[in-house]
This record gives sequence, structure tokens and C-alpha cells, in this order.
Amino acid sequence: MKYTVIAIMLVTFFSGYSPAKADVLDYIVDLVSSDNQSGVWQCRKPPVISIKTPILDPVFTHQRPANIRGFSQTNGVLQGSASMPYGYNILYTFERIQSGNSNCVRIKELVLRSSFENPSIWLRPGLDRSSCAYRVTVEHEMDHIENFHDHIERFGNRMRKDLPDFMQAENFRAVSSARNFPAAERYLEQRIKAYIEQQHTASYQISRTIDRSMDTPEEYRRLSRMCP
Repeated sequence: MKYTVIAIMLVTFFSGYSPAKADVLDYIVDLVSSDNQSGVWQCRKPPVISIKTPILDPVFTHQRPANIRGFSQTNGVLQGSASMPYGYNILYTFERIQSGNSNCVRIKELVLRSSFENPSIWLRPGLDRSSCAYRVTVEHEMDHIENFHDHIERFGNRMRKDLPDFMQAENFRAVSSARNFPAAERYLEQRIKAYIEQQHTASYQISRTIDRSMDTPEEYRRLSRMCP
């Protein structure tokens, strides 16, 4: 007997260093009946883990970001801004195993993916594409984008290396009866999400520090001097 429900856990960071927010929309559940011996074996089966961290090229946008922060680069006018969608989402497939008096929930599959959104670059309307200011501004914003791409690679590599080992000990939870299945699933979600969040935040903080070093008054003055 099986039934299926689909959903995603979504956590997203945007530029401006806003805190992460998580929304659990739902998840996939399989219900499996088996004897005691095969049930214990099924509970301890390792999950299938997929880590997807595509490097998405930036897109240019005419929509001025609402949360622009920083210092004016030249003549008190902000020339451009980069927006990086720091974040990830998690899709869980749970398996509820009923095996006599030994019931458990395990994570059958986990898919972790970095943000689906492309980073974007906004440039001040009227900025002459042939001008020095245009070239310097685009190069500066691309440095932010490359820093974001470094985070994606760093976070993905860490998850591919460490997440399987972490989940080996956190992949299933025994329950006394079927009515405890939902609570066990929430427990596993929270444990794994907290671990992934910790690793993501550590990588994000590295990139945040680098971003801030690019957006100091001294750096903007240096950029301004590049265009007479």
C-alpha cells in the first residue's frame, strides 16, 4: 500500500544579506508493509542523495533593486548593483515502514539544489555602453557574481563530501506506532535541514565578507579614479 504527496523545503538568501527563511510546503511519502526482519533492513538502507549546484550566468535587468545598499561610486550616483540569490531547496522522499512492532520512518531520497534563479545585474539607465564607467561598473558587478559562483561550488563540494556521512546516522527514526510517523518525519527534516543550513551559512559568510570588501568607500573611490 502506497500513497504519495509532493512538496519542497525552500530556503533562500537574497542580496542585502537578509536572513534565511524556510517554508515546508509538503513532502513525498511512501508507505511500506513488511515482516520484522526485512523491515529492520529497510529502515537502515542508505538514502539516494542528489546534489545539484548549477552555475547560472547572470542576466541584465531593468528593474532597480529595492534593497540597494552601499556607497555611490561617482558623483553621488549609483551606477549598478548585482543581486545574488544565495539559497537552496530540499526535496525529501520519506518511507514509512510498518514491520510488526518495529515501525520506522526513513528518508528514501533527498535532492538538494542551490537556487534556481540566475543572478542579475542592474545598471543605471542612460549609462553609455561605450563609456569607461560602463566597463568598470560591469567588471565590478561581475566580481560579485564570481564570488557568488565560488560559494555555489564551495557549498556543493562540501555537501557531496559530508552530507552522506551525516545522513548515515540521521536517516531513519523508529516509532512506536503509525500515529507517530508525521512527528518522526518532522524530526528528520529538522535535523537534516539544520545541518545543511549550518554548512550553507558558513560558506555564505565567506562570500559575504568578500562582498563587503568590494563595497567600501575606498574601493569605490579607486573605481572612480579609473574613469577620468
